[in-house]
Amino acid sequence: NAKADGMKPEQLIAATAIYFSKESAAIPAQFEIELEDAVKILTENPSIQITLTGHADLEEMEEAKVKPELKEIAKERAEAVKAALIERGIAGTRITTDSKDANELANTKGTPMSKAQNRRVIFGVR
Repeated sequence: NAKADGMKPEQLIAATAIYFSKESAAIPAQFEIELEDAVKILTENPSIQITLTGHADLEEMEEAKVKPELKEIAKERAEAVKAALIERGIAGTRITTDSKDANELANTKGTPMSKAQNRRVIFGVR
């Protein structure tokens, strides 16, 4: 439990990330716990406002040249997480979204695992 480690709610939110399958903005079921944890923190701390930043991997951005539906994949990921939080009772006015496409890679190795680490939405406190 991160609270037991003395982390502030803002730090807990900033440590949250949700990872996505290739070419998808659907939130994988295994990240339900991250969503529920974020909802709990945001519900208990109504003054916290967040920014959700969507990211893509380099391969997705390359493929977007021939698959126009991928052009906005990072933004769609952030919007999907926002919608999931709103569905769970968090006011949309507390959430902004942003996207960085493949401009801020978490991992540049090019392996399947490193690419997966780049397909994400990260939470930030604003």
